[in-house]
Amino acid sequence: MNQPTPEQPSQEKNGPPPGRKRGDRSRGGASLLATALRATFLVLVIGTVSLTLAAARTNLLGLPTPAVIGTLMAAVAAATLVLIADALTPKKHLASVLGIYIGVSVGLVAALGFAALIDIIAAAWELTTPESIVYLGLAKGVAGISLVYLSVSVVLSTKDDFRVVIPYVQFERRAQGVMPLLLDTSAIIDGRVVDLARTGILDAPIVIQHYVIDELQALADSQDRNKRERGRRGLDLLSRLQEAYADTRISDSSTGDRDDGVDQKLIQTAQLEGYRIVTTDSGLTKVARIQDVPVMNINDVAGSLRQNVIPGVRLPIEIIRKGEADGQGVGFMADGTMLVIEGGEAHIGTVIEVEITNTLQRGSGRLVFGRPTAEQPAPEQEADMGRSATNQDPIRARPDRPDQDDSTRLPRNPRRRN
Repeated sequence: MNQPTPEQPSQEKNGPPPGRKRGDRSRGGASLLATALRATFLVLVIGTVSLTLAAARTNLLGLPTPAVIGTLMAAVAAATLVLIADALTPKKHLASVLGIYIGVSVGLVAALGFAALIDIIAAAWELTTPESIVYLGLAKGVAGISLVYLSVSVVLSTKDDFRVVIPYVQFERRAQGVMPLLLDTSAIIDGRVVDLARTGILDAPIVIQHYVIDELQALADSQDRNKRERGRRGLDLLSRLQEAYADTRISDSSTGDRDDGVDQKLIQTAQLEGYRIVTTDSGLTKVARIQDVPVMNINDVAGSLRQNVIPGVRLPIEIIRKGEADGQGVGFMADGTMLVIEGGEAHIGTVIEVEITNTLQRGSGRLVFGRPTAEQPAPEQEADMGRSATNQDPIRARPDRPDQDDSTRLPRNPRRRN
């Protein structure tokens, strides 16, 4: 019997995450409730039409049976069209529904006022002929439909300005006070947000969506070792974040289509709920800024908190490895910033004094360039110089006295060995 290895945990043993269970249960309950509501609507329409025809049967004695059946079929067809329209728009936004409702209400009120005005004009001009009544009715109907359409169109196109007109009415659900922080998968796996939460510098609620937890679980169950380690690290850090920061919330905002990526869902959630996205992904940062969504990149925050190094500063740096270009060496400053040293390849493995020449800020971090402060000999050159100094032959005669012989030499030191 095969046992699951530690690197490939069994699904039966661990089971799906709690977030996935709750998400699937909530979506299944919502689908069942929508099906029951649609069936109830269809039954009510058919029942209402049937009871109306039955209650008025005394007046319908001369009405043929095909007309009654046609009326029922027309009612069923109208109800079916409504259900089809409802099924084709599964993701309805409260702002749009409320805007349509207000627009229809305003349009109907305007249509009633216009109809009353037409009746006053018709009475004043004594338009009582059958043709006039037909034309007046058509004018009322067309005017009413036009006013309703214009009202709905104006409300939907200017719903963001209605909060100014009606102070306590807004069409979008926005978080009041400090904007909550919406974490993405990369920010959780990065782990620095946990350290920030422990310092007490954060004063906003932290929100994690269920689809982010699902992505972490998918990474943890991946066959690829690197992805599996990243997913497990993210789940562990998420547990630590909940312990370190009390105002951490797990939310389930059903936004967008299921086929949309996590980044697109994050942007839609931030737009609808009024959140700030926290990420380390430079691509997501650019897309969010293009769509005017508040976003905070942890790499940018870390870069702002690093030591300010200006050209001309001298630092002792250990050259770790070779750079991309010929002759370059790579070292790291105390805060982890990469330092590229021109001419540092010859000093790999040693600590030299480097003068900063330039700095470059990138989306992934800061890059610093420098050069050795002076021509410092390479380790191989130092070794050659030492060997040359120790292997020199002793000087037997002074070069400035070529005529010197052994008789004119000074006596040897008696303490020196022969």
